[in-house]
Amino acid sequence: MRQAEDSGYKARLAPLALIGAFAALFAFAGAFTMPPLDRDEARFAQATAQMLETGDFISIRFQDEERNKKPAGIHWLQAAAVATFSDASARQIWAYRLPSVVGAILAALLTYSAGTRLFGDRVGLLGALLLASAPGVAGEATIAKTDAMLLACVTAAQTALIYIVSAVIENRRAGALLPLLFWIAIGAGILIKGPIILMVCGSTTAALMLRMPRRKLIKALRPALGLMILPP
Repeated sequence: MRQAEDSGYKARLAPLALIGAFAALFAFAGAFTMPPLDRDEARFAQATAQMLETGDFISIRFQDEERNKKPAGIHWLQAAAVATFSDASARQIWAYRLPSVVGAILAALLTYSAGTRLFGDRVGLLGALLLASAPGVAGEATIAKTDAMLLACVTAAQTALIYIVSAVIENRRAGALLPLLFWIAIGAGILIKGPIILMVCGSTTAALMLRMPRRKLIKALRPALGLMILPP
């Protein structure tokens, strides 16, 4: 019995390890060697460096000017990566790119989870590998901006929504963990790039409400939990 459980655990772990390694291969390609690819990447990195140098993690500034085009979430992640693996004075662009690398890998792993729940293991695996190798995703993974981490947040929220809807359809309790993941992912997405994630997940939820009992879905999503988690 124990051997069967170990075999099942390894069978579930193997695709995740494969996807993680495959996504990392594409995400890290060029992250350490390419210079800043555009002026926005350089400005993101400079604003984060100034946060670390001044100790002010609330105000986003590029040199002497305020830079409030995006929320501070990505700068906090970049600051954590730089503080852990490098130093602000070193101005090593690869350190600022690490949150984007992690975001692309997480998005691929979550795509596997969502695809497996909807269509089975093979489709989930293929979808995850296709996402990780997509030029747009691979490109954003190697640039110190918002989109790769936003993709991870959107994928996390959509994956949680898929499992919540599945529980409603099958007349099972979704529990508290899935709605918690759903609202945390949305809150993180807002902190990364404002209301974009609300547009994506909101339209998905609205479409689902046209095809299934609204009250059950709303109850399963636990909107009161969302009100406590989402940033004001």
